[in-house]
Amino acid sequence: NYTDQYIKKSIQYIEKHYSRNITILEIADYLGLNRSYFSTIFKGRMGKSPQEFLICFRLDRACDLMPNPILSISDIARSVGYTDPLCFSKVFKKFKGMSPRKYREKITS
Repeated sequence: NYTDQYIKKSIQYIEKHYSRNITILEIADYLGLNRSYFSTIFKGRMGKSPQEFLICFRLDRACDLMPNPILSISDIARSVGYTDPLCFSKVFKKFKGMSPRKYREKITS
């Protein structure tokens, strides 16, 4: 099914490029699709928008890095594609229910 191929390729693209500031338009262009059409088929198949998927993917990678005491929260934010640590903290708290600092304290205590 061609839709499955688009979804698979878009997820592979996210997995490869999440650490830089990629956009949904960039992913759609990579696939050769209109942005709104891509968003519609992605949400239909995955149950969340490409933007939500990208955010969740980045935050999951950030959570993987949290136990490493050498990395600051800002280092982690940058490594998962957020240039602004404050923006990262706001998004993290919205999706994970606590600040990155609180999350780190919880998992390392």
